Amino acid sequence: MINENVICLNDIKIYSKELLEYIQYNFFMTYELKEILAYFKSSIKEIDNINHYILELQSKISDLEQLID
Repeated sequence: MINENVICLNDIKIYSKELLEYIQYNFFMTYELKEILAYFKSSIKEIDNINHYILELQSKISDLEQLID
């Protein structure tokens, strides 16, 4: 299940980056759009943080499973 979540997050990140690039190169940049894109970029970075956290938890879960067995 954890691997499925990581894959899903990676897909979201890829699609988000593609959308970000499309907007950057195909729309006139207003102040509001620049602010939205800045927020969007920080959200994409947060996906990396969540991904890292999931992998840390996966490692801890594996350690606990070995202790139980």
